[in-house]
Amino acid sequence: MCKKNEEPGHKQFKIPLNFTNGVNTQLEIKVFQTIPDLEFSSTELDFNETKVGFVKIIYLRLENNKVVPAESNFLKNKTGKPKSEVFHIFPESGLLQPGGKQNIKVMFIPNAGRKFTQSLGFKIKSNEVSKFVNLKGESSIPKVNFNTTLISIDTTLP
Repeated sequence: MCKKNEEPGHKQFKIPLNFTNGVNTQLEIKVFQTIPDLEFSSTELDFNETKVGFVKIIYLRLENNKVVPAESNFLKNKTGKPKSEVFHIFPESGLLQPGGKQNIKVMFIPNAGRKFTQSLGFKIKSNEVSKFVNLKGESSIPKVNFNTTLISIDTTLP
């Protein structure tokens, strides 16, 4: 992993080894430093219209194209709860090995008839830059309409 303010890439270090009553030599170390990162299948998820009380699910695909594992979690507010009551994410955190792929379930469960938008933040461990996915959805309240004002019900037996 890279230290702060250090550019990733190939590095080479030479460490002198001095031995008393022996041959002095150098130890050469070659490394490739990298920052963990994830690729997202999309940075915009549009749930379109969903009825209040119903659920719409979209899967977000994460992919680790780096040579180091990437540990990620969703950013939450200061109380430790998710920032949204209508957008739900599962799983909320995980570890993705190099070359690994994972599907994240993003659910839209509207609780009122209106438009909803949210920017969902991801934090990747050892990476200073957070990533964001914009979520939007619209909901409507189911309505029942009667065409007549008078309803006639015949007598029935219990």
